[in-house]
Amino acid sequence: QAGYNNTVGNINSFLGELTGFNNTTGSYNTFLGCESGFSNISGFSNQFMGYRAGYLNTIGNNNLMIGKKAGYDNTTGSSNIFIGENAGLGGTRSFNNIIIGKNAGLNCNGRDNFIFGQNAGRGGMTTAQENVLIGKNAGTSLTTGRENVFIGNGAGASLTIGSFNVGIGRIALRDLQYGDRNTCIGLNTGVFLSGTSSFNTFIGGQAAQNIKDGKSS
Repeated sequence: QAGYNNTVGNINSFLGELTGFNNTTGSYNTFLGCESGFSNISGFSNQFMGYRAGYLNTIGNNNLMIGKKAGYDNTTGSSNIFIGENAGLGGTRSFNNIIIGKNAGLNCNGRDNFIFGQNAGRGGMTTAQENVLIGKNAGTSLTTGRENVFIGNGAGASLTIGSFNVGIGRIALRDLQYGDRNTCIGLNTGVFLSGTSSFNTFIGGQAAQNIKDGKSS
């Protein structure tokens, strides 16, 4: 029953049980895997590969979703790349994101983000834009903010709202919750920079481990 409801859709490839089941007018789609692209109606130029990949997509276009339940909840989002089990799961309307890694980018509805690593950016990026999160558990709490760069295992893991922050190194800026324009480069740098802190620059392994709310403690 692959492509069961297809009426005028053209140049589609559906392979697997119930793949593209509800597709009616969507064209240029490739769905591989049981129930992948199941809800697609008019979305075009999508590639969904894996069990229930892109399952709820209805009108989203130009998406690449590979992995078990990758992009499962996407309905209208377009031009995304989700690779990995549950990558982008829970997001419904994200655009222009690249999310790679198991459980990466969960509930992401932002745009123009690059997320790479298991659990990276999994905190629900509701309006986050133009962020780069690389490393296991990097930026796991980010919900709102733009142009943050967190690279390293656990870097920027607690930041929920903030912009223009740079944390490079294992658990760099790990405990910062709110703040803008902080730069911490090095192993454990700014790890205890917590609360609300902004406009700090620390370079060197384990620098600035005792600052809270922008003040030395």
